[in-house]
Amino acid sequence: MAILFHKIKSNNSNVKRLLSLAFPIVVSSILYSSQGYIDSIMIAKLGTNEIAAVGIGARIMWIINSIIFAFGITMSIFLSQSYGENYNQDKRKHIKIGLALIVSASIIISLPTYIMSEKISAFLSNDKYIISIASMYISYTSVLYIVGAFVIFCDSIFRSFQKPKLSAYTTILEVIINTFLNYCLIFGNLGLPEMGVEGAAIGTIIARLIRAFVSCLLLLILYPELVKPSLEQPIPITVSNIQNYMSHCMPIVGNSLVWIGGVFAYQFFVGIINSEAVVLYAIIVPIESVVISISWGIAAAGGVLIGEVIGMNANYRDNHLSLSENKRVFEVKNSVVLTATIIAGLLSATILLSKPYLIDFYSALSAESALKLERLLTVLALSVFLKTLSMLFISGILVSSGDNKFTFYVSTFSQWCVTVPLCAIAVFVFNTNIETLVSLMLVEEVLKLIFSLHRTRGNKWIRSILSEDKRTPF
Repeated sequence: MAILFHKIKSNNSNVKRLLSLAFPIVVSSILYSSQGYIDSIMIAKLGTNEIAAVGIGARIMWIINSIIFAFGITMSIFLSQSYGENYNQDKRKHIKIGLALIVSASIIISLPTYIMSEKISAFLSNDKYIISIASMYISYTSVLYIVGAFVIFCDSIFRSFQKPKLSAYTTILEVIINTFLNYCLIFGNLGLPEMGVEGAAIGTIIARLIRAFVSCLLLLILYPELVKPSLEQPIPITVSNIQNYMSHCMPIVGNSLVWIGGVFAYQFFVGIINSEAVVLYAIIVPIESVVISISWGIAAAGGVLIGEVIGMNANYRDNHLSLSENKRVFEVKNSVVLTATIIAGLLSATILLSKPYLIDFYSALSAESALKLERLLTVLALSVFLKTLSMLFISGILVSSGDNKFTFYVSTFSQWCVTVPLCAIAVFVFNTNIETLVSLMLVEEVLKLIFSLHRTRGNKWIRSILSEDKRTPF
């Protein structure tokens, strides 16, 4: 233990920077997740059909936002390394490419979503009333993808330039406005019309529009030299620049789709067991979501720091530096991993210590179900520890280093070649219980962690994606 604290103390600067970056990202992530719960609570007062309809719309929104967010993550990789390199022309170039591709992706996705809203709703429900409400909600929220693209664009820049507090402030603003507008427009309070689900959609759009406006304004005020068009110093964009960007983006998009598919597969397997399993799983998923928001904050912050220090090496314009030349990258990586391990342990311990209180909170459960929940919370504590570390490597360290194809291959293999088949066999052949099924889901995280630890032992994962850019303009 003394050795552990000595290591933390010797890397005090890296730890402080990691935590200062992670905290605002955690706040933003938790608030953004809580917004969905607040909406659900308000919509619940309208009726079960309305809950189902908005649930369908929220599911579609989650999938599409994950795809668009992948373009933002890609821009963050380039900008984090450009921040370390401290070369403004590279920053401007990648901001320009990122904006064009993020907004283009949102438009390409939002238009067919709007046109096919009824067909999408009909695919996910066979109730005509639910389909009509869900179709209306999806039509309205399709606008959100374009507006949200500017939010993702701004947040990616704030995070990469190590100012995530700005994202936290704008998230707080959006949640407050959205909650207030939902209260007014769903139920017709304060003299406004009672619009039900339509009011919820409109309130969400207005809140996102205001956040996008404020975020863009902050960007113009803080970084005018990077985001304002310059006629005197036009930034040349090459074909290879875009190819390089997309070559890093597509594995991240693929990773998002693989993960989303896995989430739906696991939910399907839970539903096969019985209704009690569905209820118990529904209890632990929100708990895990809140805790994983903290893990995501650590992963994102760690990725920013790794990207920055790799960018410093990018001044060499060489992807073949020796281990000794990459010494600073390994120092930062080791500090981030050590800190994340301690935080993961604390999060797991918190869940274990909270078990009696969580079980008491769900007092309506039968004695048998309460016992199963107690076991599931123990599994959840282990899950949080493993996911925090695997997320740090897969979504933080390796992504920020540009090793995106490796993360895609590892995620696909771990989930779809091993864990999903194991869960399917357990459910369909052995009629397993919910505790065993959730335990089997952890195989994915163990495999990701093993592959990631092996990958980061050597030098191969450290890549300057800036040095891959060719500089021949169109």
